[in-house]
Amino acid sequence: MKKLFFLCAFLISAFITLSQTTYKGSFFIKNLSDNSKLEFYTKAIEKVDFEKYRLQNKNVMLEFRNGFELELISVETLKSKGIVANAYQYAEDTAPDDKYPIFKISDEGIVVTMHHAKLTKQQSKLNSVK
Repeated sequence: MKKLFFLCAFLISAFITLSQTTYKGSFFIKNLSDNSKLEFYTKAIEKVDFEKYRLQNKNVMLEFRNGFELELISVETLKSKGIVANAYQYAEDTAPDDKYPIFKISDEGIVVTMHHAKLTKQQSKLNSVK
């Protein structure tokens, strides 16, 4: 019986973790050349879990091949806006040689990871915006 309880608890926590999406209102789409696609891109981004790239005290910029950048707002700022986020699940900062994927949103609204870019220290500083 005890094993069954732990199995159920594990499956429920795995489902919650796997079904996490990006918080509404927790990001900005920047440098978008075609504003008619803003709503389409916003909906696609909200369906995907970008929380793994969010930092506690710094905004993060992610590049999209669709011609825009996604700015993830820091957890600290989200809390001040009333968006509840558990700060302990987020990193405080990225390592200087950390890699951010480059993304693309398909015509069907599916977010695809194109590749990981090896960042220099200067590029890493540019991707983490206070």
